Amino acid sequence: MKSFSLSPTSFLRYASSKAVGHAILLASLMATSQSQAADYFVPQTNDGRSHAEQLIEALRSAELTPNEADTIFIAAGTYTFDNYSDEGAGYNALPTVSTEITLKGAGAESTIIERNQSASTPIFRLMHVAATGKLTLEGVTLQGGETTCIGDPRCDSQFNFPGDTGGAIFVAATVDQLDQPIQGQLYVIDSVLTDNYSENCGGAIRNDGGLVHVERSIISNNRTRYVIDGAGIYNDAHYSEDNDNNGNSKTTLVRGKTTVIDSSFIGNLGGGQGAAIFNENGFVKVSNSSIIGNWARFNGGGIGNGYGITEIENSTIFGNYSGHRGGGVYGGKSSELATDSQDSIIRINNSTVTGNMSEKDSGDGHAGGGGIAVYFGSIEMQNTIVSNNSAPLGIDCRVNRSSAKLISLGNNLIGDANGCEAITTAGNNDLYQDPALDLCMSNGEPGKAHLPLRLASPARDAADALACTSVDQLGRTRNNCDIGAVEYDDSPNQGSFNRSCHIATSDDYDNALPPPDEEDGNSEETPAESNETVVQSSDENQSTVETVSLPANPAPASGGGGTGLWLSLLLPIFVLRRGHQLSTRL
Repeated sequence: MKSFSLSPTSFLRYASSKAVGHAILLASLMATSQSQAADYFVPQTNDGRSHAEQLIEALRSAELTPNEADTIFIAAGTYTFDNYSDEGAGYNALPTVSTEITLKGAGAESTIIERNQSASTPIFRLMHVAATGKLTLEGVTLQGGETTCIGDPRCDSQFNFPGDTGGAIFVAATVDQLDQPIQGQLYVIDSVLTDNYSENCGGAIRNDGGLVHVERSIISNNRTRYVIDGAGIYNDAHYSEDNDNNGNSKTTLVRGKTTVIDSSFIGNLGGGQGAAIFNENGFVKVSNSSIIGNWARFNGGGIGNGYGITEIENSTIFGNYSGHRGGGVYGGKSSELATDSQDSIIRINNSTVTGNMSEKDSGDGHAGGGGIAVYFGSIEMQNTIVSNNSAPLGIDCRVNRSSAKLISLGNNLIGDANGCEAITTAGNNDLYQDPALDLCMSNGEPGKAHLPLRLASPARDAADALACTSVDQLGRTRNNCDIGAVEYDDSPNQGSFNRSCHIATSDDYDNALPPPDEEDGNSEETPAESNETVVQSSDENQSTVETVSLPANPAPASGGGGTGLWLSLLLPIFVLRRGHQLSTRL
């Protein structure tokens, strides 16, 4: 919004008439020009261009004012793109966002930005956020985006070219000459990302080292290709190649950070791991959210974690499916840069993991874990329900390797302890019984699907009050503090919560994902097993570790839901010497 109503010329005359000094006037005008923001409105009447063309032009105009935070108001309607307009990082429907821009729709149900689904339409994603960009999506739906590297020679010729990843949105990062991070920012507020597809990771969003915040939004029915991870969101680090002062090859990692609050991930179909969210090599925080009915061919039907840190609180993980391990939650190293000392870390507090399924026994003793499975690293739980899941091995939880750890921090309620033998249980007040949950209920609002506690539930008043969240998943104040995502509520029928929740099954894969092609092969080997590359440490190739404090989380683009939960995390910096140097920064 303009900060004054006079034109610059009128303002100049006014200032001169008041005998304002030239120096002061010039400084004032410079400050105004740097802080003012422009508004654009789409569509404009009496304009012969299509609405999609007008949206492209508005975004290009906003990009011409890098010092302004511009807003494009998009009226209700469907904005259908028949071709791409940008080739900066693969093919994109809209121009790359490299400045601060907000796309504000009339509501996700009425303002829709989509790729034409005609068979003759070229393949392209919808949006790309450059490392210098800050994009806020508010009240819009993005659907039908698709990525591929077929026919694009840049995918083979350019290092880490993102042409085939992030079906709806790709968020970039880079480093400056001093190896300091430059991170693109994406805020998804009151919006929907649905029916997008990626040939590579990130059916809806690929966060390649940037900062992503999802709030009061729905990410649903997005897909990735066979053996590919993160159908909803794929969170990773950006890899920059360069040479150090001695001429040795150097790779710098900028780790991506994704926060999710008051949102739902529903019916996403992943060909690999982490159908709703897969955290490959960064930081993920999920709060007050519903992870419902997602499907992964291999591991982590709901949430998967590679070499990264994932925190889950006040969330319901229900009705998800995995072909091998961790129907609800899976922890396992998959990064080629990970070592045994750099394992996956998942922390779960005041959440409910129930009704999930891990279907197959791979025959190697490493499958299973209907609710949660940990293959590498550790999963820590507190005040959490893990019950009524299904698997051939480890109905509720499964520790797949002797070096993996399932750690109880106390006051969990676990339905079936078989397969959870490695859990730390001494004096932690865990309960092993049926939690007496009601049916999954939803009112259609993001993040509100949950399973209420029944009157007879042993989870009532049984949590560790000192570790309890102040409110539950639905935003209700916790009193004596119950185990799980929601507090007991004796109101009849839970008010407006009268919709059932989708449950993923093995049949969801049929006709939903492209079958494996000749390049993929038909192996049932999971991605985690096939990517266990370890960087060896020896006297000649010494690895050192330093730590730096993480900066505060970026402020949400709209009110509510503070997420300053990252301040206590420490980011390791790994340096591999002897000709190849690896540094990690956020």
